Amino acid sequence: MGSRALTDLGVSEAEVLRLRRLADPLLRGAATLPHGTSPRKLRAGRGLEFFELRAWALGDDARDIDWRATARSPRPLVRRYQDEALATVLLCLDRSASMAAAGRGKWDLARQLTAALAYLVSHGGHEVGLLAFSADLDVACPPARGRASQVRLLARLAEIEPRKSGGASRLDLCGHFVRPGTSVVVVSDFLAADFMRPGLERLLHRGGRIHAFQVLSPDELNVEGAEAVVLRDAETGERRSVRLTPATREAAARRLAELREELASWCRKSGIPLTACASGVPWRDVILAHVRALGHA
Repeated sequence: MGSRALTDLGVSEAEVLRLRRLADPLLRGAATLPHGTSPRKLRAGRGLEFFELRAWALGDDARDIDWRATARSPRPLVRRYQDEALATVLLCLDRSASMAAAGRGKWDLARQLTAALAYLVSHGGHEVGLLAFSADLDVACPPARGRASQVRLLARLAEIEPRKSGGASRLDLCGHFVRPGTSVVVVSDFLAADFMRPGLERLLHRGGRIHAFQVLSPDELNVEGAEAVVLRDAETGERRSVRLTPATREAAARRLAELREELASWCRKSGIPLTACASGVPWRDVILAHVRALGHA
């Protein structure tokens, strides 16, 4: 059932499993909290139940290296135990009307990223939860682990659609579900005047590391070639015909560039890894780009 839901969403289970080792960078450590709060780093435990072997990474304890297995491998291997494998990841998906304002491409990629990350984390034995937000907290699947919870989460994700109108992006509503040490992944277009900064700040105060994926449509990034367009207000549904001139094109492109740079700059200062992408890019490439930027690929 879980793999069927992935397929329905346009995600290959085999492709996800090939990326399994990439879950670690999404779980390791926590960002520095604001206002002088000391950063909290999740440390591997030493439980009794063996979980798996994986390649040694910077920050791993040398005492965890399995020397016998390493002798048969080109890279040092460390042993992971069940208690150190148990982390919590909360996926926050924006379903406000702007996520479908330029067709389904943006929404489809956002949902594929969410599905792939959910399966990737759950398959590793971790807790994973799903929140879908707009003006309200529309969907809440609290973090859980296990096959049954994975199936329920993916099935629920397959049912979610963006709002047809209305629905501001109230990311701050997700903060109630974030426990200390939780890794949070936000998937959104971040197309708000404040790029959802209040919500991001609340998540920083409450949780561990935040990862952000900004998904945009090529139509939002390029209005060249059109002289007249029909604009639809994603919040009210109101439509208005507008004639584009070189000046209006330039102003629109400049404002979008400014908004993207404001988001990127603030995320850098706050220790939030951010990956921006346009619909049409394969979900796998987006995840790979994000992990490479973390320096772990």
